[in-house]
Amino acid sequence: MAYDDVCNKSLFIGWVTDEPQHGQTGDLQWCNFSIGLAGGKKGEDREYRKISSYYDTAERIKKTVGKGSLIKIDCKSKSKKWETPAGEKRESLIFIVNSFFCGDAVSSKSKDQDKTLKEAFDDLPFEN
Repeated sequence: MAYDDVCNKSLFIGWVTDEPQHGQTGDLQWCNFSIGLAGGKKGEDREYRKISSYYDTAERIKKTVGKGSLIKIDCKSKSKKWETPAGEKRESLIFIVNSFFCGDAVSSKSKDQDKTLKEAFDDLPFEN
């Protein structure tokens, strides 16, 4: 296990805010969605996180997760930089699913997928 995998870890529990977007780029299947985090005091603003998944995990999320689903996600963060059509530079923090639990659906990725994911990450679409 790499140092980055140990230190860059997050666990979120929340509700899926919209239907997950999914697609395929070459052989790489992907799924993007956002969650509103559970917890906090009543009346406080809810925090939201952008979530991405790939390969078999993306397929399982596509089949089992929908708007309003309560989901627990073990993930790592990744900074994504891009430029808008108007030439503005932007940066966003997204979270990549390692494993998830949503009702009866449980998933985790294999170590072989992580190596390919690092190579393909920058060319993947992500809606802002």
